[in-house]
Amino acid sequence: MPGPRRPTIAFVTIALVLHWTWETAHAVAYVNTDAPLVERFWHCLPMAIVDTAWSGAVVLAGYAASIALGLRPAMWIISATAGAVSAVIVERVAVETGRWTYNDLMPILPVVNVGLWPILQMSLLPPLAFYSATRFIKKTEPHRRPRTARPTTNRMS
Repeated sequence: MPGPRRPTIAFVTIALVLHWTWETAHAVAYVNTDAPLVERFWHCLPMAIVDTAWSGAVVLAGYAASIALGLRPAMWIISATAGAVSAVIVERVAVETGRWTYNDLMPILPVVNVGLWPILQMSLLPPLAFYSATRFIKKTEPHRRPRTARPTTNRMS
């Protein structure tokens, strides 16, 4: 598959699997989500889809910022930081507006007063999905021979 579609599909697929698994596992730390695993699994799919798009934005922001700052090797740290900061904002707004409520299973970060699991999720999974997608593409990409220069012929003679 030529062009950017293959890496994008790899990233989206990996990010969706990671987020869906994470959301299903930590859903029990929220009020009214203590349903059986199969029900939680399907309940968490829409959130995992949103998280996947969010991950794409986090990785793109990290990539763009690292290039703009001339710190391309720091892309992973910048992406993780962008994910964590954006997660703090989202969690604060969601908790303050009553969109969701934590139960006793959610460890709370005292300084920002939000749950630990979503902060870890958005700081770890976007860079992990990007790294995994790039590794997958490198391993499955057919080896291409380098192009050789064609000899030029002088048609004027």
